[in-house]
Amino acid sequence: MTPERAEEIAVRIRADYAISMGAKEAIKQAILLACSEQREIDANICEEHYTIEGIAQRCAAAIRMGK
Repeated sequence: MTPERAEEIAVRIRADYAISMGAKEAIKQAILLACSEQREIDANICEEHYTIEGIAQRCAAAIRMGK
């Protein structure tokens, strides 16, 4: 995650909290979003750098499912 993306997520937490979502829920949602984004980045890296067909796709699918 880039510092800029972290800043965007922090701003979102503040905005969600301001509309009375509650700190816990706002932080939880931001963490889930960041993890989802990172899983997609990791899955793309897996697909791009594993050269054995089938392994790359299974690896990427497992990453996307959060396993």
